[in-house]
Amino acid sequence: MNARYTCYFALMAVILLLNATQTVFASETEWQEVAPGAQLRLISSNRLSADGHVEAAMQLRMAPGLKTYWRVPGETGIPLVATWLGSSNVLKGSFDWPFPKRSLDYGVMDYVFEGDITVPLKLALIDNSQTAKLVAALNLGICSDICIPVRWTGRLDIDLQKASAGHAFRINAAYANVPAQDDRVHAPFSRIGYDAQSNRLVMARAADPLSNESLIVDLPKNTLLFDAPHSAPELGLMTVASLTDFDLSTLVDQQIRLTYDSAEGPFTKMVRVEGLSVVDGALIFE
Repeated sequence: MNARYTCYFALMAVILLLNATQTVFASETEWQEVAPGAQLRLISSNRLSADGHVEAAMQLRMAPGLKTYWRVPGETGIPLVATWLGSSNVLKGSFDWPFPKRSLDYGVMDYVFEGDITVPLKLALIDNSQTAKLVAALNLGICSDICIPVRWTGRLDIDLQKASAGHAFRINAAYANVPAQDDRVHAPFSRIGYDAQSNRLVMARAADPLSNESLIVDLPKNTLLFDAPHSAPELGLMTVASLTDFDLSTLVDQQIRLTYDSAEGPFTKMVRVEGLSVVDGALIFE
């Protein structure tokens, strides 16, 4: 078992102990039902991370059959939109998304979460020596056979003098499922090429089958949606197409984001798209 998952299970054991003793935490909003069978709250560790952000999180509890959506929601999903208007001493907030499940229900591809999910939230304060108030307005979708657009507004008080060990454990445990920057020497998908003949992105297959199966391609600051990867194991290649009629040649020399799971945990990285030719199954980069 790798170190990231060993740490995760150890943290979960502590969380279960904290729940069993019914410890009460101050830095949280109350659980609120936002849709039938779905509850939401915000929590804060009330402490700074190594990069100077306050560690907070959004938590969702969803009954079986319910789901919500990743930062790339997919073909029919409703993306989470968050605003912090009315907050005090809060400069900005950004979510660190756990790795999602690829859903292919009814022939439609979405990226979803089911069950209980904790999404870490990094908060940058204007002045770390002062208390802060986060006013969060969240718009998201909670879906089963039908989708319910949800608007939830909550207030979270942040006082760095009152750290919450319980919420710190919860947030740290959630980070075990957040893709890490892949700087491994053996990291897969080091080169991505554009094949003009097929209008697809092409890459060498990873040694880890899970990375090949789970690969998600997207463009930061762009809503272009890519298909699930298609594999040609006999050639050692994988291809990724756009789900819309889009000329992918415009991506040459641009950075795309790759997110994938692996036996060592989930990873992400940015890769520049290169021009290429495929000759007898070999990638010839231009």
